[in-house]
Amino acid sequence: MKLPRLLVLTDRTICQRPLADVAADAVSAGARAVILREKDLPYDERNRIAVQLRAVLDRVGGVLIMAGPRGEAVHLSSSDALPSPRPVLGPSGLAALLTGGPPDAPRPPAYALGGVLPEHVASCRAAGARGVAVMGPLMRDPRLVSQYLDVLAEVAT
Repeated sequence: MKLPRLLVLTDRTICQRPLADVAADAVSAGARAVILREKDLPYDERNRIAVQLRAVLDRVGGVLIMAGPRGEAVHLSSSDALPSPRPVLGPSGLAALLTGGPPDAPRPPAYALGGVLPEHVASCRAAGARGVAVMGPLMRDPRLVSQYLDVLAEVAT
């Protein structure tokens, strides 16, 4: 699975509208990967949201990553147990996304995470990040996706 350079992380508590609508707007603005967090919700409710997001992402060939140990691709916090087999993983902090290859495989791509604004993207990429994982700015205004994508395109190597 090849991930795009921009990952959208969800947080329904800071959305002004329903999470599925915000995510759909982010996808309309060009996002192609969403990490569904909302780990405080019961699995059935998270799964209901995941179905809504998957329908939006499927239309554009996008990818949905479930936070926690369930799903075809997951994002784990440092306290989550590793699933088996190991799909895409990422510890919170600097999200090093692993594809579960052998120990001698090339180093996995890293995504800058935490407070990344469009003006930080170039320096994150210069520091070695493959891309950026963004929550707050995109949950408040999903139209900002285009700004992140513009900068990522400018600094692509």
